[in-house]
Amino acid sequence: MSRTSRAHPVSVARRSYLLEIGDVVQMDNKDRHGNKVPDGVWDHTMIVTGKKGSELLMSYHSKNTRNDPLSSIRARNPNARFIGWHIHDNY
Repeated sequence: MSRTSRAHPVSVARRSYLLEIGDVVQMDNKDRHGNKVPDGVWDHTMIVTGKKGSELLMSYHSKNTRNDPLSSIRARNPNARFIGWHIHDNY
């Protein structure tokens, strides 16, 4: 997505409020050996499927998860890196 004009990156740590339903959040939480150490490769992709106040609700294929609060995902993965992608409405 970084090579297209169809989306722009959003800091999940500082500006997650800019993400909307339908946007994407990626997580780097493990290395190529499966160790819980970020290695610069985005390992997991989630879709923003809801908002509850300022909380983003994420859905993803792993374990058929629906509307998992992003704050819970971050708490379970304290060493992970996150990046959000706001998908442009028009391109």
